[in-house]
Order: sequence, then structure tokens, then C-alpha cells
Amino acid sequence: MKPNLRIQKIFRDLWGNKIRTLLVVLTIAVGALTVAMISRTWVLLSRELTANYMATNPASAFLTTANQTFNDDLVDTIRNMPEVGTAEGLRKTRLRVEQAPGKWGSLVLVTLPDYEDNIINRLGLEQGSWPPSSKAVFLERSSLELISAKLGDELLVQNPQGKERKLTFTGIVHHLHQPPSSNSLIAFGYVSAETYQQLTGNSGYNELEIVVAKNPFDKEHNRTVAELVAEKMRKAGLIITEKLIPEPGKAPLDGGIQAVLLLLWALSILALLLSMMLVINIISALLSQQIQQIGTLKALGAETKHIIVMYTFAIIIFGILAWCIAVPLGTFGARFLATLTATYMNFNINSFEFPWWIYVLDIFACIVMPLIAALYPILSATQITVREAMGRTGASSSSFGAGGFEQLLKLVGGLPGPIRYAIRNMFRQKIRLLLTLLTLTLAGSIFITVISVRSSLDVTTEQIAKYWQEDVSIRFPKTHRTIKLAHILADMPIVTAVEGRLRASGFRLRVDGTESDQTIELFGVALPSQNLQPSLIEGRWLEPSDTNSLVMDINFATDEPDIKVGDEITLKIDGDETTWKVVGLVNGQIVGTGRLLAPVAYVNYDHLAETMGEVGRVNRILITTQAHNTASQLEAKQRLEEHFKRVGIPTAFSITNSEIHQALQSVFVVLTSLLLLMTLFFAVVGAMGLTNMMSLNVLERTTEIGIIRVIGGEHSHIRTIVIVEGISVGLLSWFMGALLAVPLSKLLSSEIGTVFIRQPLDFSYSGYGVLIWLVVVIILSVVASLIPAQNASQISVRETLAYE
Repeated sequence: MKPNLRIQKIFRDLWGNKIRTLLVVLTIAVGALTVAMISRTWVLLSRELTANYMATNPASAFLTTANQTFNDDLVDTIRNMPEVGTAEGLRKTRLRVEQAPGKWGSLVLVTLPDYEDNIINRLGLEQGSWPPSSKAVFLERSSLELISAKLGDELLVQNPQGKERKLTFTGIVHHLHQPPSSNSLIAFGYVSAETYQQLTGNSGYNELEIVVAKNPFDKEHNRTVAELVAEKMRKAGLIITEKLIPEPGKAPLDGGIQAVLLLLWALSILALLLSMMLVINIISALLSQQIQQIGTLKALGAETKHIIVMYTFAIIIFGILAWCIAVPLGTFGARFLATLTATYMNFNINSFEFPWWIYVLDIFACIVMPLIAALYPILSATQITVREAMGRTGASSSSFGAGGFEQLLKLVGGLPGPIRYAIRNMFRQKIRLLLTLLTLTLAGSIFITVISVRSSLDVTTEQIAKYWQEDVSIRFPKTHRTIKLAHILADMPIVTAVEGRLRASGFRLRVDGTESDQTIELFGVALPSQNLQPSLIEGRWLEPSDTNSLVMDINFATDEPDIKVGDEITLKIDGDETTWKVVGLVNGQIVGTGRLLAPVAYVNYDHLAETMGEVGRVNRILITTQAHNTASQLEAKQRLEEHFKRVGIPTAFSITNSEIHQALQSVFVVLTSLLLLMTLFFAVVGAMGLTNMMSLNVLERTTEIGIIRVIGGEHSHIRTIVIVEGISVGLLSWFMGALLAVPLSKLLSSEIGTVFIRQPLDFSYSGYGVLIWLVVVIILSVVASLIPAQNASQISVRETLAYE
């Protein structure tokens, strides 16, 4: 057989059955599209986040002195240390800012020694010109999510002494090292040294950033240098209250993004494999229908290898057509996802170029994988002899009806004939049914799993939110007597209960003499507390009789893995060393400390107050109000702030329970959005699988449909048979998918929780997700069956009886 005749047959087959060609192309394209989109998204986010981060010349360590300041002489001394590459001093304080009329929030105000020669953690200027002028403020761009202002507006700020000033909003900057304001609920502003001094009365630095001279990507080396610098600062009479040694070379959000992308990678590969299973299904059916044609080709002199090449070439054409769909859509989807994620995570996508291996991966997904999937069906079909091929009549089902299931179905009474016939038809091609069920089952189980993970996130968020049972929490810049604060609130009828709390910070002093890499937040809790109900993981909660007992959260335990419940540890608070016994382990807060996943410990208020010399004094109060809805909480917060302002007590930070819930949910926005997007792809793959199955089944039963028409079968009966068959397959896959989703949901919830919040999520199997998928699968089944059903009902008797 001449090569040009084989080529003509290929194109005649492709063009002669456009629906089948479209199904094959779309089946390949859907799986390849997920791989193309996720691989490109991974490249863009990973590369650009790292590039953004390294371009800022990130600090190797941060050291803060809080209430003490230092000057350029100390900075120069540290900069000249042989272990230090460079150092920079900052001035930083927390103020209050009017975010909208009557609504106040927290503002961290920063000033740099030289804005035009910012050495470490460089700022990016987006609008305005350096440096900020007098009585002007530049806002970090994510802060605009909290502050309703435009360039030129005046912002009202209140300093720690309660004095109010107006600053003109004149510029927008980008600072990758600040947490997105949507998560922290804190805005960040940058002012001149003159403006900073006018607002705070301080002119010295209170934070030091350093970059080590050698081995900047060695965290242990960075820790050693940071200890040397800290010792130099202590000798200068400074008490270090906060410290952070970040992971070298990795942006703060890198771990979370990589975990999300790894999960999406796994799901995209699974979607590709499901698509390839459908390819096997379709190609097997196609070759089964062309057995006699293969025999004819061999009778005309075609060799087996020539026929293999012919069908292989057809698969390559399918793959090329799929590539034309998958790659452009995947590229567009990746640009959209990467831009959306980068915007939320507060970094820039500066380049949309892709490395060469991305295009190789496209070819692999669109062409190589379909060839591998089709290899077995092609080899099996082309090995048939001419005699065997001529003896075939296509997709035979002569033995159908003799099986156990078919015999059992005959005993079922009460079912209308078309429905009973449709259910029997499901099992004619058992291998095809198995592949379709497997595809739909996996698609359904992934869909339900993703919804269950979302539900588990919601349950976990609610559990974490038990840290904040109060309606309004108010933090003060300094401590006040508890009795005085209670007296001030006594004449406010909206307040039904008040609880004081003492907040401090310190470091864990390890056995080897080193300190913890970051500050530990300490909360002195008045026991028993009605506003704090964390989930206990191990040990016990605090008791009123406890003195030096301490309960650590999961973030503390993760950062200091050698600590176990029952151990005694040493904490350095305001430079003084104190000993504590760990009696319990609880879940983490996530938000509420100004740093995501900050290590936190809870102790008895009385003992902490005595240790700090603050007996009877607190710097935070938790208030329960008469009403507990969002609007009432916001109104109560505003009235409380105004009340404290009238009595001359400035507040540093206030937040409602509803705002905390919002911040908690925002942490998982990107994760849940991307997971829900993947459910769409699996739904499409499932629909493609069912559509392919029903189309092939109708095509193979063309003659049979003609016989039904001859003996009086109506159009509606034929449509009913096809649609009921599709729905039956869908319902069976739904049941199997719902069962499979149980272990998958538990596994994924555990892994996602461990990565993002350092503990498994509180598992919640979503019955809502099961019901959604039931509705989806019924709709998909009907839609996937409608076209084949309509085509079947429109075939004339003459066409059906002439079909071979």
C-alpha cells in the first residue's frame, strides 16, 4: 500500500468523523492544559518571588530594641565588624491611623536613614519621589486595602501619647518584607526623619538590619553573626526585645507558595493521566470499529509496521491539534493565576518568559503521552490476521446477556422497558465502562476532596478563632492598672465583661547558650479565662494555682523541636532570665501577633506580672459587648476608642472578633481559590469521559437502534435509553467517588494543615460537597448524553440497517 494512500485514509478518517476527532483532541487538550498552566504558574511564581526577594538585598538578621534607641555611631561600629557586610538602622513605631471616617486601625511608621541609598531590604518606589517631604507619608501598596485614600489626601494619625497629627499621602512604595496588610491587618507607612521625630519625639534608631559578610545562605552562620552583633549591642547598654533570623534566600511567603504549587502539580499530573485513560478508551473503540479496514489494508499488501505508523501519525495529528488548544490557553491561564497570586502575596511578575523545558513538557503532554497511551491498542489491533479481521463485524456483543449481572437484571420487575434496557447496555463494553467509571470516580473524589479540604479549613479557622472569644480587643502602648480601666468602662452600658491581659516578648535561651531565631510572644492570662479556648494537643491547660507553668503553641514547638511537654526551659524577658515548666501544647494562632505563625506561649497572668514588675497592670483588655454581630462589634470598637480618647488614655491597636475572622480566612484565599479551580478541570475531564463513552456506545449500536426503530421504537424511547444509560454511569461513579473521597480528604487535609499551619486540619468530610457533586454529575450525565441521544434518535432506518 502506497504511503500517500495511507495518508489519505488518515485525513479522510479525521475529517469524515469530526465529532470523534473533536472528542479525541479535547480529551488530550484538557489534561495537557492543566499541566501547561500549572507548570508555567510554578515557573513564574517561584522565579519571580525569588528574584523580587533577592533584588532587595535581604537582611540576614533583624534586631529590635523597642523602648531604647541607638545612633549612627553604633551602626558604624557594627558595620565595621569583619563578620558583617553591611548594617542599617531604622526607626519604627506603631501608631493609629484613621482608615476611613470614624474607623481607626494600626499603622507601623518607619523612617530610613537614606531613602535614595537604601542598602538593605530595599524599598521600591511606585508613585511619588524620594525622599518623603515634611509632614508627608508614603504607604506600602498593600496598605491601601485597609486605608481608603488616594494620593494627595490627608491621613489623621495618633501617636502613642494620644496626640493627633495630619500627614499628606504623597507616595506609594512596595516592600516585599512586610506581610500583606490583608493578613496582618496592619498598614505600613514611611516618613522623613523630621516627621518621625515630630510624631514620636524620638530621633534614634530602634531596629538594626544586618547582612553578613560571608556565606549569606548559611543560616547557622547568620545566627552566629547575629549573636555577635547582639552582644555588641548589649555592651552598649541595649536590651534586645525582638529578633528574627529569616531563612536565607527564601522570601517569607515562599514556603506556602511552594506547597500550594506542589499540590497543584500533583493534581495536574492526575488530570493528565485521567485524560490518557480516556485516550486509551477512544482509540481502542476506534480501532475496534476499523478491524475490517485493517484486514483490507493487509489484504492489499500493507505490512503491520506500515499500519502502526499510519495510526501513530494519526495520534500525532491529534496531539498537534490539542497542542494548539492547550498551550495558548495554558499560557493565558498561567499569566492570570500568577498575576492574581502575586498581587495577593504582594510581589511583582516582571517577566513572563518561560524556560525551554516548559515547551518540551508541552510536547510530552500533548504528543508523547497520547502515543504511549495509544500504543497498546494500536499494537493489539494491528497484529490481527486478514482472516480474523474479515470474520469480525465491528464491536460485537453477541455474548451479551449471558453474564451473571444480565441474568440478575432479568429478575428485576417494575422497571420500564427502555430503562431496563439502558441499564443492561451499560455493561456491554465492560472495559470501556471500567475506564469511564475510573475517570469519573477519580474526578468526583477529587472534587469532593477539595470541597472537604475547604470545609476542614473553615472548621479549623473556627477552632483557631476560639483564641478570640471577646467582641473587641484593645491594646495600649503602655501598661495601665486593671482597676482603673475597669472603672473607666463601668459607665458604658454596651460593655458586659472586661478581661485584662499582659503581653510581653522574649527569647528562648537554649542549653548551648544560643537564643531562639525569633521573638516568642508571651501572653499573661487571667485564669479562668472566658475569652481563650485553644485546642489542646498534648498535656494540660493552665490552672489558677500555676506559677511558672507555660503552655506553648504548635509554632513554638516547631521552631524549638527539642522542647517536650514536661521540660523546663529558660526565657529571656527584657534581658532577665526566667525558668518555666512546659505543661501543655495547643494549636497555633496564625494571626493576631503581627507576624504569621509567630511562636506563642501562655502563662499565668499573676506570675508574669510579678516577674515583670507589673502587678495589677495590663496592656491589653478583652471586652464582651451586648451584641455580637459584625456591625455591633465595629460600632462598639469605635465608641470604646472615643471613650478612651476622652479620658486621656491612648490606644495602640484595637480589633473586633469579626475582623480577626476575616484575617484568618484571607490567609487561605489563594489556596482555596486554586483548589476550586482544579475541581473545574476534573469536572471537565469527567464530562469528557462520559461523553466519549456515550458517543462510542451509540455509534457501535447504530444497527441495533435501526432495528428498534423498525419494530416501532419512538424517538423519545431511544433518547430515554441513551440518557438513562448516561445517568446510571454517572450515579455509580458518584457513589464510588464519595467513598474514595473519605481517605483522600483526610490525607490532603492533614498534609495541607501540616504545611500551612504546622498541624493537621480539623477534618470535616463535606456532605455539602457530596450533594454538589451529585447534582453536577447528573447534569454532566444528561449533557454528555444529549448529543449522542439526539443523534441516535435522528438516524433513519435505512442508515442504521446499512451501517457496518
